[in-house]
Amino acid sequence: QDFSVNKPNTAWVSDCTQFTLCERKYYLCAVLDLFSRKIIAYRISPKASTQLVTATVKDALNNNQPTDHLTFHSDRGCQYTSYAFRKLLIDNNIVQSFSKAGNPYDNGAMESFFSSLKQEEIYRTAYRSVNDCKKHIEKYMEFYNKKRPHRANNYKTPNEAEALYYKKKNRGV
Repeated sequence: QDFSVNKPNTAWVSDCTQFTLCERKYYLCAVLDLFSRKIIAYRISPKASTQLVTATVKDALNNNQPTDHLTFHSDRGCQYTSYAFRKLLIDNNIVQSFSKAGNPYDNGAMESFFSSLKQEEIYRTAYRSVNDCKKHIEKYMEFYNKKRPHRANNYKTPNEAEALYYKKKNRGV
């Protein structure tokens, strides 16, 4: 439950959440960088499948291309324990970490993000269609990363926290 990380792309957390749209269940999988609390990838699907989780992590890898040791933390859901998902992590030299069985606090940063997403976007918006929902969630993700301050970042946004890290690194601080 120690969520402090000293640089980007060293610890990612992920989970899936469910929501209902037009009387149908949908699942959103997201990957969050623990350093800045930035959402680095997400996908929405009508199925909570290994394919959803694998595709989301592939997006995260393509968007960020981590070069150092990376730990990937999740719960023990079947998507995260599947052979295909474990192989993806192994092929990319990523260390897998799991929450203890029945302990959602081990993935608290992700649970906190989903709570914000649902309270600030999903529960407040009457979507006209799946595409409308996807557009709104895309705008929320942009808001979350660019404009929403976080206590874990000393009230900086995820993008500001990350930019400050690289600015200090480039200055040799």
